[in-house]
Amino acid sequence: MNDLIITPHLAINAIAVEHNDATRLQMSSSQARQAVALVNNEIPIVQSTLETATLDQNLFSPDLYIAKDEGKVIYSSNSFCVIEYDKGEFDYFRTTYLHKNLPVGSRFKAGDVITYKKNYFIGTTLAQGVNLLTSVSTHPYAFEDAIVISESAKEKLKSYMYDTVTVQLKPKDQILLSIDTTTEDYVPLPKIGQKFKANVPFLIVKDIGARSIFNNPRTYSYNRDIEIVDVKVFPVTWERSVREFDVKMKQFQYLRNDMAKKVSAYKIPEKIKTKILEVESLFDNKKVLHKKEKLTGVYIVITYRYVEDVNLGDKFSNRHANKGTISKILEDKEMPTLEDGTPAEIIVSPMSIISRMNIGQLFESLASSNIYYLKKKLENLSFDDGRDLVYRFYQMIDNTDEKLVINTVKNWLTNVSYDELVNNYYTFPIVPFHSPTREQLLEQAKLVGNPIKHGPHKLHIGPMYFYRLVHIARHKFASRSVGLLDKKTLQPVSGRNKNGGQRFGEMEVWNLLSYNSISTLREMLTIKSDDIPKKISYILEQIYGGQITLADSVPESVKLLESYFNILGVKLVYDLDMLDI
Repeated sequence: MNDLIITPHLAINAIAVEHNDATRLQMSSSQARQAVALVNNEIPIVQSTLETATLDQNLFSPDLYIAKDEGKVIYSSNSFCVIEYDKGEFDYFRTTYLHKNLPVGSRFKAGDVITYKKNYFIGTTLAQGVNLLTSVSTHPYAFEDAIVISESAKEKLKSYMYDTVTVQLKPKDQILLSIDTTTEDYVPLPKIGQKFKANVPFLIVKDIGARSIFNNPRTYSYNRDIEIVDVKVFPVTWERSVREFDVKMKQFQYLRNDMAKKVSAYKIPEKIKTKILEVESLFDNKKVLHKKEKLTGVYIVITYRYVEDVNLGDKFSNRHANKGTISKILEDKEMPTLEDGTPAEIIVSPMSIISRMNIGQLFESLASSNIYYLKKKLENLSFDDGRDLVYRFYQMIDNTDEKLVINTVKNWLTNVSYDELVNNYYTFPIVPFHSPTREQLLEQAKLVGNPIKHGPHKLHIGPMYFYRLVHIARHKFASRSVGLLDKKTLQPVSGRNKNGGQRFGEMEVWNLLSYNSISTLREMLTIKSDDIPKKISYILEQIYGGQITLADSVPESVKLLESYFNILGVKLVYDLDMLDI
């Protein structure tokens, strides 16, 4: 069946091209780049015939590489891969810890996958999401951009997230402590593939200078179980008085120098050698630049991954750009069900489809539900009747002049066994601009016994392909107690990475004014912002108790505005009593 899939790289659903608004399709393509790697990703049921790459397209991509001929892998790492074909040609490409490469020395044939992005592909088929049984129906929590999911869907949508820790040790006075308590060997750094429980340190830095008696070790951990996926060490100068640390840093330095020598000795073009040395940073450590400054001490970059659960507020989308956030997670028994009692996994509002003009997702849902009932019907048919049903099923929706679909199916049915017929992962291939009509899909539904409408409320329920986007609610939260202030306005700096505050702009002011929240608004614009006397007053009240009243003052940002007006020759009046109104 997969022989039909002939064109490489990412593609939106072919049904979407003919039944969705063009602007919405552009959004769909853009959102697909924001999809995160799911722990249990699946191949889409309804396919555009553009999800799978084959050798015919000579695909060369950082996400997936398919060999053009026989050969072997001569260099492979978390950053780079080089292959040599038996004919003497070379290919090289960059990879990351997100990729899975064939190991060095592995031989391959034409059409074999050399490298692919983990959890984004299954075989050579793009698989960024999962097929969720979708109910298009009204629900108190399913409105416009709000989506309701079940507990089962929550488990399916768990994803891998990646984070990086960067540490620079001082040339003197700082060392790495051992983190491996199971062995007697000194192991200053974690190894790739090593797993750590939540809140267990994977990196420990210790000051050993004259004032070290006052310093506790600085530890790096995460509040979830993690797996180390990449470790990079740039040893330049380091503390040599601690023997074990000194020995281990020299080993890292020798290892890097040895790798550089091996790369230089490879019988490969100089262009590839230079690229490897550059990507792997296998040059003189004393010349390593970071942010245009020469590195000193030991520079360490550790990348780890963890499993991110689904929570309210997380963002999802399907291939028709019907994006939304989770508003409610229900138990399976509270979800709408099919005629056989199978609960839906996700509820989307019908209004979110009409307003976005992406009706193609209803076609996808009907097509994939036809596959669902085809598989159920095959379980109760003889071998010959089953083959006849599969042939008629695909014949109904083949609108290509060359009869691509039915010819592929006919070839597959010729040598299929009964077990393969019943247990095959059936997909619904739709060649672009030859998608089945509504009438064809309804006739197909009659053939396989698809009731289309389910339950007492006659809801439409069918599988739809969803993927999780990088916008995750937990990552958006930030809190601030102390932190930097802007020197000009004395307001908190912006940005979560700077321990900054949120900007309280004009729209937020209008919002509070519309609810007559005058006290809250005064607090936001004075004590919590840049009114210095008000802040001093608040601090004194907290220390000494009672109420301390200072003269009314003007926030610093208003003073700045006054300065701008003064430049223009305009004077601000703060006392409304002075105005004749």
